[in-house]
Amino acid sequence: MTQAWATWSTIGTGYSVRGAAGWRLLDRFYLGPELQALGDGHYRQLRAGLHLTAWRTGAFEWSAGLGYASDQTGGGGAYIRLGVLTRR
Repeated sequence: MTQAWATWSTIGTGYSVRGAAGWRLLDRFYLGPELQALGDGHYRQLRAGLHLTAWRTGAFEWSAGLGYASDQTGGGGAYIRLGVLTRR
């Protein structure tokens, strides 16, 4: 699978761009690398890690990411991303 999305706002010129690729494992979910850049006119952050996407439990579909984030101030550390989707 491949996935990409981007957002942009005129308020503070905020933006976010994410791309991911994944391989189907155990016929249950996708696993692979993800990259994300986000920020605005005053701040920038880059993230690189692994994602797990399309893991289903009942009516819910989960996605998660884990990796390393760094920003323009020279700071860096772990990030965690968690998402859930339900269809009705």
